[in-house]
Amino acid sequence: MADDNKYEKIPKPMLPQVQQQVTDRIAALEKVIETQRATMEEALTGIKEQLEEAKGDLDYINQRMK
Repeated sequence: MADDNKYEKIPKPMLPQVQQQVTDRIAALEKVIETQRATMEEALTGIKEQLEEAKGDLDYINQRMK
């Protein structure tokens, strides 16, 4: 399995540097995901409010139809 890894030809003395680079890349990607989630949640706030209003409207209509 190590034969088809993109890091197989990296000399052992360079592995700590590569390890740090990959660790940094993972942290950066996780931060991007976190930022995107927060942005999406913020963007959905208005839609969620409209959804709750629509549910309330439907409840009111259903109660009047009884």
